[in-house]
Amino acid sequence: MGSVTNTAICPVCGEEYWYDYDTRTGTTTKLSSCACDREIECMREFIRMKGLKDEFREFMREREKEYWHDWIVERGEVAYDVQEFLESLKERIESIQEFLGTDDILHAVAEGLKAVGCGPQELDKVVRELAELLGGSGEAVRKKMLAALL
Repeated sequence: MGSVTNTAICPVCGEEYWYDYDTRTGTTTKLSSCACDREIECMREFIRMKGLKDEFREFMREREKEYWHDWIVERGEVAYDVQEFLESLKERIESIQEFLGTDDILHAVAEGLKAVGCGPQELDKVVRELAELLGGSGEAVRKKMLAALL
């Protein structure tokens, strides 16, 4: 068995698309477009025609920031518990840090923690793990988390 074709829902636009999963390598290839892909392709063509590459890069950067913020919050909404939420963050933290600064990440994490139902007894563990993930001090992370949670 080499590959499996399946469908998924785009987390940004909510539209269904087809993808191919290679069972040997573990890679996926998108086979069809969703609304986001079509919008991006349309924007690229417009920019190519108008010569607006810098504006397009800034537009895409802002869009990526929104995407990762929403992704973090949504993980909190669908996670079974705080640990599952943190595990999903650990898997994507490098990608997230390319677009969001520490304060933005902590603000989104606070929203996700509210959604998953993080209690005060779990907050110490969350702060330790976030400080380790983000490379900051536990006290600084705690202050920022408490400010974001309030």
